[in-house]
Amino acid sequence: MLVEEAGLLRGALQAVLGDEPDLEVVAALGDGDKLLAVAAELCPDILVMDLDLRHTDALGAARQIVASVPNCSIIALTARQTPAILNRALRANVRGFLGKDLELSEFVRVVRAVHAGERVIDPTTALAALRAVNNPLTARERDVLRAAADGLSTRQIASRLFLTEGTVRNYLSAIQRKTGANNRWEAIGMARDSGWL
Repeated sequence: MLVEEAGLLRGALQAVLGDEPDLEVVAALGDGDKLLAVAAELCPDILVMDLDLRHTDALGAARQIVASVPNCSIIALTARQTPAILNRALRANVRGFLGKDLELSEFVRVVRAVHAGERVIDPTTALAALRAVNNPLTARERDVLRAAADGLSTRQIASRLFLTEGTVRNYLSAIQRKTGANNRWEAIGMARDSGWL
């Protein structure tokens, strides 16, 4: 079963899999609207899922499918191959994690490997995850950064967290120094991408 928003990529995947004598595409969806219902009805052996679905929490759907269709193995496709997304995908019991730039012949090999019970992870992303820096932020710095991510001003952050405005500014400076960010918005993006928030 395929779930991929990009029609050209979905068509290419469907064609290459359909050409294989031992593989059959039972469904090819362009969005996640009917994903759970179709997966529950068809019980596919393999679900190839776009993690970048616009209106669907793909990893949340993956968790539900693993719970309701236990013999279904999920291969995640994403253009955002960050260690944080890889870690979230692994926690959702995804068996394959691939970039969308993968060669089609390699993709067929991965489908077979996952069906045989292997876990296949894009090597570049796996290496980045192994090299990922541990979270340098303290719990209180993460609290301040979460409040900043909510769009709160320094004064509002201070009020929410029962701190002085000067203390909040000190925390934000420390966060920027630790992350190497130029401003709070950049620090928020870096922390999210790294899975620290």
